[in-house]
Amino acid sequence: MTGKQQATREPTDFRSPFPSDEHRKHLRQRAIDGHYGTFSDEDLWFYHAYDYAWRRAFLQTKEDVSPIDPGQKWFDARLVEKAQSIFRKRHAAVSDAARYREADEARQEFARERGFADFSAVIAYGINRAGQMKPQSQQEPPPRIEEMED
Repeated sequence: MTGKQQATREPTDFRSPFPSDEHRKHLRQRAIDGHYGTFSDEDLWFYHAYDYAWRRAFLQTKEDVSPIDPGQKWFDARLVEKAQSIFRKRHAAVSDAARYREADEARQEFARERGFADFSAVIAYGINRAGQMKPQSQQEPPPRIEEMED
């Protein structure tokens, strides 16, 4: 990374290259374990790149939207394209129905890991929280990955 601004927190000690399935799983497990708040800015860029890439591959989304990044603060098309390569390889021959089933299973697993009965409860919780959030115009954008120093 190059630029003027440094990451606010140090990157994780885990040294698997981006993008890789091992790196993605490591970040996901850290988030599940409640360590999302300790992610460095670099970790956050990578974490969200994997999320957007997963959504492109499994949900076949045409728009780059994510419920965990509603304002696209952590969206970087270049990183998402790189991250998408790990999903393309793994799911090139999977049918649409199989992708839908796998995506639904992943949504339900996501919900259960966080103590919800199912994914519809996550959506309801998110809608409730969204009503309590500051408008996007009042939120500070994160530093762009290009602006951060190595």
